[in-house]
Amino acid sequence: ASHWPMQYATPDASLIIGLTRSIRSETASNIVTLGLECDPEPGHLHATRAIIKVLQSVWSLADGPYKNDREFLERNGRLYVPRVVSDDRLNRVVQDELGGSCLTEQPYQQAGRPFKIAIDCPGALDSLYFTDDIAELADDEVEIDVKATGVNFKDIVVSMGQLRQQPYMGLEVTGIISAIGTSGLGVGQRVMAMVEGGYCTTARCRPSSVSPIPGSL
Repeated sequence: ASHWPMQYATPDASLIIGLTRSIRSETASNIVTLGLECDPEPGHLHATRAIIKVLQSVWSLADGPYKNDREFLERNGRLYVPRVVSDDRLNRVVQDELGGSCLTEQPYQQAGRPFKIAIDCPGALDSLYFTDDIAELADDEVEIDVKATGVNFKDIVVSMGQLRQQPYMGLEVTGIISAIGTSGLGVGQRVMAMVEGGYCTTARCRPSSVSPIPGSL
């Protein structure tokens, strides 16, 4: 374990931050960096107090708010730690400049607006998103307000782009029938069904793929 104070106002000193990050990543070394606002003057205790506080925080046997931090900055006698915060406004500006689609957070349940899951980039699980489901209910189909979807390992395989013959995710759903074409089922009936694409707010399938849920369940 080691402790490395530096003057952060000097750009060259920032090189050590990248170096220590690489060392920690590759060797699991317990290296701590502390950026000081200025060169300590004689009788100036800010730097000394900052160093002591970092040592106490990092190597204390008791759990504390900075127990797992390894990068510190001293400014006006106070200690700061880096935190990553998403700048949503800047992200939207960059997305608009690039001319691509921009994802926005919306309520999952919206009256008259069904959603289904989609994959923007096969192989990247963080590219999953929900988009509008514009498919119309056919005369020989049942529409189900989905309450639960069965999670299957095959869904991960599909999202990774490794099962191209099955372009949809989710097979088993349970829910309540919200609309019907021509069938012996009724609106408001609790059912379980096999569908092609179960990660959605509203699923559609043929009546032969639907089974009523017993009242005892």
